[in-house]
Amino acid sequence: PDAAGEYPAEVDRMLMEEWHDFILNKALEVLRNQLDTEIYQVFYMTFIQGASVEEIAAVTRKKPNNIYVIRSRCLAKMQKLIREFRQLDEEMLSRHSHKNKLEY
Repeated sequence: PDAAGEYPAEVDRMLMEEWHDFILNKALEVLRNQLDTEIYQVFYMTFIQGASVEEIAAVTRKKPNNIYVIRSRCLAKMQKLIREFRQLDEEMLSRHSHKNKLEY
């Protein structure tokens, strides 16, 4: 940090990217633990690996419509988890900020 306690913009950007990656990976971990292995694998292939629905259908022998449904439902769960993690983050920052103000 500089004399004012601020980090350079590049450091801030890097820290935020790492934090976003952490939240994404944590949400994927929670989702993986909530889902049947086969369902999670279909979602992982679409969301992380970027495989096409046709490719996944060929590998899993699932109908393309089922893959779209799996992807949609899993994305909704992921978005909910990410919102929850961000809300917790904001609450922790708020408490920490409030506590620091009281100490001065």
